[in-house]
Amino acid sequence: MHEILTLQLGQQSNYLATHFWNTQESYFTYGGQDESLVDHDIHFRPGIGADGSETYTPRTVIYDLKGGFGSLRKINALYAAEEDPVFQGLWNGPTVPHRQTPIPPSTYQQHLDAGLDPPPLTTSSVRYWSDYNRVFYHPKSIVQIAEYELQSQLVPFEQWDVGEELFINLDREHDLLDRDLRPFAEECDQLQGLQVIAGVDDAWGGFATKYLERMRDEFGKASIWIWGLVDGNEAAREKRLQRLVNSAKSMQQITALASVYVPMTSIPSPLPSYAKMDNSSLWHTSALQATALESMTLPGRLRTVAEARATFADLEVAFTNHGNRKIASLGMSVANADQLKERMRTDDEETLDISLLPSSPQGPQRLGSKAHLFGSAEVLRGPWEPDQDVEGATLESKGRFHTGPTIRKCQTAQLFPQLSSFPPIFATLSPESGATPLAVRTSLSTSSIVSDRIRAMSATARRFVGLAEREALCNGLEEICDEYVEGWESESDDDDDEA
Repeated sequence: MHEILTLQLGQQSNYLATHFWNTQESYFTYGGQDESLVDHDIHFRPGIGADGSETYTPRTVIYDLKGGFGSLRKINALYAAEEDPVFQGLWNGPTVPHRQTPIPPSTYQQHLDAGLDPPPLTTSSVRYWSDYNRVFYHPKSIVQIAEYELQSQLVPFEQWDVGEELFINLDREHDLLDRDLRPFAEECDQLQGLQVIAGVDDAWGGFATKYLERMRDEFGKASIWIWGLVDGNEAAREKRLQRLVNSAKSMQQITALASVYVPMTSIPSPLPSYAKMDNSSLWHTSALQATALESMTLPGRLRTVAEARATFADLEVAFTNHGNRKIASLGMSVANADQLKERMRTDDEETLDISLLPSSPQGPQRLGSKAHLFGSAEVLRGPWEPDQDVEGATLESKGRFHTGPTIRKCQTAQLFPQLSSFPPIFATLSPESGATPLAVRTSLSTSSIVSDRIRAMSATARRFVGLAEREALCNGLEEICDEYVEGWESESDDDDDEA
């Protein structure tokens, strides 16, 4: 079935992934409806609920700190409470339970539970990512990290080394992969790959890196895609530098282990006029990221009969161009599907409207700046191009004598749905009658821009990293950069000599 397992690490990740799972749930069709283009078995697992009925829950493991789950509980309408065997028989005397006051469900959740149309969400009504969640999870998917509390000022979960140490300690005690991830992996018939969504500019970056080491040992050469989330909000200088050092450590170590590493900022700059976000709201910023991530990975969960079907491995070949370029930049354009003819791409419109590649410490880079492209995989939701042009571009780059960038394009009629749980960040693209499905064009590409950003990050991190780890970190980042310049730079030098 080519299943995909998902691992969610931290608050940033879970805000984004909630949008992702809500979107997957919307693809289900019921009696009398046309069959969905999406194969639900890829991301969802069958099971049996407490009442003996069949269930369908995401193939995911969700980690968050104490207090980070909001009103979400391990036990839901599909599964009855079971006594934890760990606590059975340890004490035979009288007990006095002390329970923390539960967080009440949001009004949105209460309406969903009652089978009513939910009221519109606002930035003030979304307190946690669970406030807009529309999906039931298996109890084994919910893993709370009790050692740290969300947004704690006394013991903050911010330094990369703290996350690394936490994973080592927890894994020594519980064997996290065996306890949490293996049960989902053993249910898969033919694993397509794993996707890890994680914050990489705080302690979750260290936690994710150590987890990835275990995953690579367990799953060998399987495709493992890492979506590395970076907080783009302004912060005090000390915190800003801490984020940068954390991001540098994550990039250097994760790249050596992952099949693909996609760094994603929460606040792209500049934004097109049709995108309106409240930068202080994770509900808003994660929705923009989710639009790009969900669209870019769509070919991997389409039914095998769909022409746009492409596995993780298929897409990797395109943007890595058979090289060791694992870091890819993610870009996106969004449009009203009915107005696509007005903005059909011409030869001089090669760039996308939104780049989610985090800006360098020197500031954002213009989207239109000239860069050398090695390869790209594009996903087009809606009629962005004539079908023959899409097919022609892919076939041309596969030609025997083709020496340019490798291009893979997948075009599908499956538009991006704007659900009631999705914020109105693209409201200007929808008519007054309501939020219509959107046409989205996304691209994962490898280009010289990636090496420019890494070098800028390395130059800044060098000044704030201890001597003991400075050499390994900066040399590792420089080796990554070399993969993005070898070949085309020397070719350019030869041209200059001939001139």
